[in-house]
Amino acid sequence: MTPELVSAAAPPPGVKAGGVKTGGVRTVFTGDVINGKKVVSSLNTDDLEPGRKHLLYFQGVQMSTGQYWYVSVIVAKGIRPGKRFTLTSGVHGDEMSSVHTVQTIMGRLNPAEMTGTVMAVLFVDGTPNDLKHYGVIPGPIGRTAIDANVLIGQNVYTVVSSKGGFIEWLVKITDNVRAGQKLAIQRNAFGEVLAEYISPVQGRISALRSDATSEPGNVLVFILSTSAAASGAVPYVE
Repeated sequence: MTPELVSAAAPPPGVKAGGVKTGGVRTVFTGDVINGKKVVSSLNTDDLEPGRKHLLYFQGVQMSTGQYWYVSVIVAKGIRPGKRFTLTSGVHGDEMSSVHTVQTIMGRLNPAEMTGTVMAVLFVDGTPNDLKHYGVIPGPIGRTAIDANVLIGQNVYTVVSSKGGFIEWLVKITDNVRAGQKLAIQRNAFGEVLAEYISPVQGRISALRSDATSEPGNVLVFILSTSAAASGAVPYVE
């Protein structure tokens, strides 16, 4: 399927407005330029020149002020037609690892050697191995999840802050933990212990809150597990 983006503000079919007709969704350039990047209100990668990268801004919906939201879009269009991938990142604004991953992947792609198209919407689901597997980029398969000793979990459990205060971590990301193990201690500004947080399940620490403090109700830690929670905790559902 051709990667496409359509704005709620895109002109209706039949209105030229800088658009390139491609049968279905067409690319429409608004005429605006932001930091040297052209703005589109809809995008069909079939319209773009092959063998190069295209850096664009996608015009989204309007704010309450009447101004538009803009999303960065990178399209690496291979010199030859083939498989098409879309990478997204930044959906959770404080999770920067996915943004860095997408930027790294796109930076390594050379459209002059590619078969197919990769579109990144920086607002990751994909790795160079996926692109190699489907023949988008050349080269042997690199390091895999098995090589990295990745834990394939069945559920994710969270530990939520019950108080407001300073957090002292007793574990770090990728640590294996057991049910009942103490994960963190929370103190007030006087150094008095307010709460101690324990793991409800055996598993592996997949994410930690990086702020030094936490308010009540904040998720402190995510635990990836292959077993049921000993305390009857309910798996996390996003």
